[in-house]
Amino acid sequence: MITENYYRDENGNLQIEANYPSDEQKKALLLTLRMFWQKKDRVYYRKFLDFYREIPFSTKWKSEVWNIIFILDIQLDSWYVESPIDKRLTHKEFFEIFLYGDEAHLDKDKRERYIEFTKDNILKTLNESTFHKVILDISSAIISLGNISNRELLKLNISID
Repeated sequence: MITENYYRDENGNLQIEANYPSDEQKKALLLTLRMFWQKKDRVYYRKFLDFYREIPFSTKWKSEVWNIIFILDIQLDSWYVESPIDKRLTHKEFFEIFLYGDEAHLDKDKRERYIEFTKDNILKTLNESTFHKVILDISSAIISLGNISNRELLKLNISID
């Protein structure tokens, strides 16, 4: 469960108390999400669109898949913030800074940017909150794609057990 409490201390300084999933929980999820995120991986989420041509799924399935990916792309391509280093960032770029700057396959440039985004407690908490929101957006899309695809496979009498 994610909770955040904002308050002012006795000196009037803004303070944030945040409760996020543990680092172990977050890393486990990110290692799984990474497969759906990397274009070179065979389960990359946009490859679902390739199924249009390869599998005789229903028009309803195709429409639902298109809508899920379209909405996720809008969420990821929306502007997040002015970067403290160079330019405006989309949620996708921001997610990759946190993913590859701290969690998986460390990238030197993204690591420097990650450090800039987490240089003080308030900035770190606000940006971690956004990172968790993007993780939830991606996870929700993947779960939805899995659910509608499983439903479609069952209609075709194909079991994935």
